[in-house]
Amino acid sequence: MATDPVISTVTSVAASPEEVWKVLTDFASYAQWHPDLVQMPEEVLPGTVLRARLSNGSEIDGGPFLPPGPP
Repeated sequence: MATDPVISTVTSVAASPEEVWKVLTDFASYAQWHPDLVQMPEEVLPGTVLRARLSNGSEIDGGPFLPPGPP
């Protein structure tokens, strides 16, 4: 059985987990730091399907947004 390759990396961020989560879930602001994303959902609730429009006109579907449970 073939498996898909997996690439992983680790980065240290000088911010609290709450600050990082706030940026990562501010989908309406993604285009400010990712120039190829021209449209993201403005409001994302658990279960929202994350679809984005790219600068080349294509769309990507990231699947449903499932926030992590409590630590």
